[in-house]
Amino acid sequence: MVIVLDKGSPAEKAGMQPGDVVTRHDGKPARRAPDLREMINSSQVGQSVEINFVRKGKEMKVTITLEKSLPK
Repeated sequence: MVIVLDKGSPAEKAGMQPGDVVTRHDGKPARRAPDLREMINSSQVGQSVEINFVRKGKEMKVTITLEKSLPK
């Protein structure tokens, strides 16, 4: 489940919101948060990936273009 989105992050730009539950990353099941992190980390900056998620019981899909994350 998405807990927090950084302002201006690729996920926020694509329209994702806190509370969304990610189910697939580029067609691959994302069953646990560590699985999703591993999939994101293995993707390339600039790559567009399709994210499937559930929001309030409705299945949705967005395409996100990955960006280099900045240290906080």
